[in-house]
Amino acid sequence: MLSRDDLANLLRSGVVSDLIHADCSMATARAIGKNANAINKGDGNIGSTFGSIQRIAERDALLSTARIHDRASKRNPSKCLRQVVDHLRPESGSPPPLVDRHNLAVDLNRYGMDMETANSVRTLEEREVAEILVDFIDERLTHRRTVVSLTRNSSVRSDILSI
Repeated sequence: MLSRDDLANLLRSGVVSDLIHADCSMATARAIGKNANAINKGDGNIGSTFGSIQRIAERDALLSTARIHDRASKRNPSKCLRQVVDHLRPESGSPPPLVDRHNLAVDLNRYGMDMETANSVRTLEEREVAEILVDFIDERLTHRRTVVSLTRNSSVRSDILSI
């Protein structure tokens, strides 16, 4: 298993970075959309320029989101959520020590884990917590609605990259 620092780096430079990038891109696209009337009243080609920026921002958000959900592969390694989960699997070795069990329990419950299981991460061994996290994330990633959504994103992403 990766060390705590290596796992944190994988999250920071991959999943978290892509989430922030997607969020900023969508905020840009939304801001342009909210101000479209004022933008289009301007002189010259400012409306079409901002329209192009909006489309680029939307495309960038989609690509960043799709990268988070990539499938990890040896041929094309990526810093995706699936790779993080694979490094947390019990057969990968000993998980790094947990720092903030209280907030982990609160967040897991907020993201849909039942209260009893979420609260158990406060007292369980790291390996048991890693198993709970892997099962929870696997369930989320393999849920039918998630798979359909990710398949659509992947298809759109492939179309965008082939342009």
